[in-house]
Amino acid sequence: MKIGIFTDTYFPQINGVVTSIQASIDYLTPKHEVIVFCPNVKPKVTSTSTVWRFPSVVYPFQNEYRLVLPFQSKLKQIEALKLDVIHIHTPFTMGNIGLKIAKKCGVPVVHTYHTYFEKYLHYVPILPEKWVYKFAKKESQRFCNACDKIIVPTNEMKALLDSYNIRHELITLPSGINPYQPTDKEIDLFKQSFMKQKSINCLFVGRVGLEKNIAFLIDAFHKIRMEEPNVYLTIIGDGPERKSSEKKVDDLGLSNHVTFTGYLDKCDVFKAYHAADIMLFPSKTETQGLTAVEAMMCGTPVVGLNEMGIKNVVHHLKSGILTNEDLNEYANAALSLIRNTSRRLDYSNYSKDVGRSYSYLETGKRLESLYLDMCNQAQ
Repeated sequence: MKIGIFTDTYFPQINGVVTSIQASIDYLTPKHEVIVFCPNVKPKVTSTSTVWRFPSVVYPFQNEYRLVLPFQSKLKQIEALKLDVIHIHTPFTMGNIGLKIAKKCGVPVVHTYHTYFEKYLHYVPILPEKWVYKFAKKESQRFCNACDKIIVPTNEMKALLDSYNIRHELITLPSGINPYQPTDKEIDLFKQSFMKQKSINCLFVGRVGLEKNIAFLIDAFHKIRMEEPNVYLTIIGDGPERKSSEKKVDDLGLSNHVTFTGYLDKCDVFKAYHAADIMLFPSKTETQGLTAVEAMMCGTPVVGLNEMGIKNVVHHLKSGILTNEDLNEYANAALSLIRNTSRRLDYSNYSKDVGRSYSYLETGKRLESLYLDMCNQAQ
């Protein structure tokens, strides 16, 4: 098959959408031709035969996404590729270009609904929230109904989109993960650089933004440390709340107990998962929660909120603990693992078992089968 992937975010950017795309490419490329169509970034990256990059500008309210500038001259070149199937990962400019090409060429198109955009309204502060919410929901309906099939990473998101009157089939297929397995030496070196050797090391991996509940994370860690001084928190990621979060950490007197690393490459992130004792992940907006799944694959139990996609991937009291959005309840859940080494080990072993079901080998096989079925139906 010749597969076209259309996305508004791709390497060198680092986020869950990019991780999901790359895992599927890792599985598919030995047997199929995969071409990615994406915006260029700054500093510019040269296009290749398998990654076509187009001029773009930063989306004004969320720097991780870019708006592709018109490139009418390239449309015919893409059409000439005679793609067999189009997979759209983001419903913005590149997504609409993918729809246009699919319609013109009669190519089946599938869309993965990665992001619950109605939970990101704080990035459009100049418009009334109720209006933006209504618009975001309508756009989600419009885009999904323009595709042949829609992939959702959890049954939670499937139920949500069912309420949107989507006319086409919704398929639950988690994003796959191709884990990096670091050596013991690499793990130790990472711990020396970003963690505390003789502490209980807590970890957060994700975008440092409002939707990830960063302020709650820091307040919860403050409560945890008041009970157990020998704990340390490493925050991997970046985003619009980085400066205010660093200030909050400083104001709470936690500067010597919290490290902000910024974005790290995937190999270093997996070293962090292995080095950490528990993952603190209080986000309320996850369609799946890829970093929580990655942590579990590495045997790191997760303390999360009983919300959205996270409650579908963390097995409560087995691979982690799920709580309400209550600081005392959340901090006490974390403390129950911090203080009980044997319980952490039990959760760690169970987490590894859960994580295997998210291997890119398993999810990639299912995605390939879906593509083949769509191609056969289109003939």
